[in-house]
Amino acid sequence: METGATGETGATGETGTTGETGATGETGATGETGAIGETGTTGETGATGATGATGETGDPGPTGISGDTGETGPTGATGTTGATGAAGPTSPIPDDIFASYINTQFPLVRGTQLSFFPDVRDPTGNIVQTSLEQISLAPGYYLISYKISALFSSPNYL
Repeated sequence: METGATGETGATGETGTTGETGATGETGATGETGAIGETGTTGETGATGATGATGETGDPGPTGISGDTGETGPTGATGTTGATGAAGPTSPIPDDIFASYINTQFPLVRGTQLSFFPDVRDPTGNIVQTSLEQISLAPGYYLISYKISALFSSPNYL
């Protein structure tokens, strides 16, 4: 049997309705991160703006009321001048001059100096306490030592 010649193609029919979307396939592997580009140049700094006008100075506040001046206390009597003491030795200063100062149970307050009191006084006058916080030394060589033992109620330093 012989096949005859193919006839002309017929007209295209209407497009049918779109079918349902099929299931999404698995996500593929992430590709490598690309190289970071070069940083661009920084732009020019803009001009500084004009300085604004200074505002007016405000009026001064009122002066407070002065307190009352207290009464001046009476001047005490001047004591009699004591006798002049004997002159000290003119020999060289001995090597065993010393003095000792102490303070126990001193409340430590931030920013204040330690006060101390004479324990053993120097009879030669080469070591003299000039205030509760200071000692003056005559020229010479000295061995100075101190010990502080303290307890803090919160973290601190000495």
